[in-house]
Amino acid sequence: MFASQGAPEVIYVRDIPDAQDGCYKLLFKRVLKAGVSPDCFLVVARSDLTGQLAVGTEGWRSSDTWLVSFSECRGQQEAMLLMPVRAWIRSGLGRFVIESSQPRPCFTRLVLRCGE
Repeated sequence: MFASQGAPEVIYVRDIPDAQDGCYKLLFKRVLKAGVSPDCFLVVARSDLTGQLAVGTEGWRSSDTWLVSFSECRGQQEAMLLMPVRAWIRSGLGRFVIESSQPRPCFTRLVLRCGE
């Protein structure tokens, strides 16, 4: 999902193929029709908001979460992930889960779940 001036614009992403030439490629095909819930959301997690991600260690993300991009510099991290609703990532602060809004499923948020 990509937000455009506060209104969601949902883009269909073709299935992610196996790595070719050591790279994964995403193909954005078309904007979804209104009322259609996407399978996944493009999420950006920054360490100043989510805490440090232990990328590459066991249990740092749910199995249905795809790491699209990751960068780290001077102790700061930024990860771009494709995540379906209820997928999660684990950081130094705890477990963050993707939740959707019931009246508007195109609106999602990454929520810290305390005690998990």
